[in-house]
Amino acid sequence: MTFDIKVEVDRINEIELALTRFNSERALSSVDKNLQTKQVGDCTLLIDPASPGSIYYNRIKGFGKNDLDKTDEILEIYASEQLTPCFDMTPDQLNMEVAQALTGKGFYSAEQLVFMEMQPQDGAYVSEDIHLVKVTGDNVREFLHLIAESTGMTSDEEIMERKATYFVRPDFHNYIAYIGEDTIGMGSLFIRGEEGYLANDFTFPSHRGKGAQKALIHHRIQTAKEMGLKRLYTDVEFGTASNQNMLKAGFQTVFQNSFWMKAE
Repeated sequence: MTFDIKVEVDRINEIELALTRFNSERALSSVDKNLQTKQVGDCTLLIDPASPGSIYYNRIKGFGKNDLDKTDEILEIYASEQLTPCFDMTPDQLNMEVAQALTGKGFYSAEQLVFMEMQPQDGAYVSEDIHLVKVTGDNVREFLHLIAESTGMTSDEEIMERKATYFVRPDFHNYIAYIGEDTIGMGSLFIRGEEGYLANDFTFPSHRGKGAQKALIHHRIQTAKEMGLKRLYTDVEFGTASNQNMLKAGFQTVFQNSFWMKAE
């Protein structure tokens, strides 16, 4: 299969945007998300007045030199909602002129993510100690409590009741990793058409270094292969254990973006 980096960047942006929309719907937050999208020039504006402190739900995708003349218009849209956005920049859109324009408005490059891709291959990882369980209607409440625990949230039974169905949908597979009776980690596979996205990887601190993510990553790759998915994507922080795990599993780097945030 021919690898065209421009095509892959567009594909990743499309499925990542779809995942963002889905995440806003299934979020277990006490206040329901209110994610909106608006098109300005080549830019897609993600706007969520219900999440004023979130750069994930208040960011600008696709900004570049073609939209420099719309910078004030874009920022005013967010200011009208009392929001400060983040510019989610891909390397092809960022040059000296764009960087200077963003810096002039008080934004700076603060964080980066590596976006990775692979074609699913056979080869499940087998561990004698770790066993994986798919989240279904029978154990979804246990899973939601684990999410709350992993994020430091207080479990809210009413919210979990409303949101539970999102976590057992056919386009959103979730898995729990155990050693004996101990929960050691979790991971998700979001599906859109013939593509999938590995997300929400988490290992509980007391069980890190025991192979939880290796098992979860390979299991989801194998699942994607069996489902006939053509491509898998994921994003990780550069140089982290997650980055290394994905490389070892066969993912390759497509690009590294940068999040430009307003200096306080």
